[in-house]
Amino acid sequence: MPTFIFETDAGTKGPRSASVVLPDLRAAQIAAVKYLGELLSDDGDEFWKEEMVTMTVSDNRGLCLFRLDLSAVRSSSFPKSAVATRAGV
Repeated sequence: MPTFIFETDAGTKGPRSASVVLPDLRAAQIAAVKYLGELLSDDGDEFWKEEMVTMTVSDNRGLCLFRLDLSAVRSSSFPKSAVATRAGV
């Protein structure tokens, strides 16, 4: 089974990397979404400071297979300062 490398800038601990052996590319795609979701659920406040997070999945040779990009787009009718005051809610 192939090895997939998951690298992300999600969370407060800086860049993270994990190597996982999975049956195929589809399994890696599903695992990437789950892993990114876990990281964000542990540290959702950090996401809102940057409003963007990326996860790159590569093979064991370093070839990028795919990338997940998650970004927030604020409504122009809802100022950033109003969001910051509600962050603890």
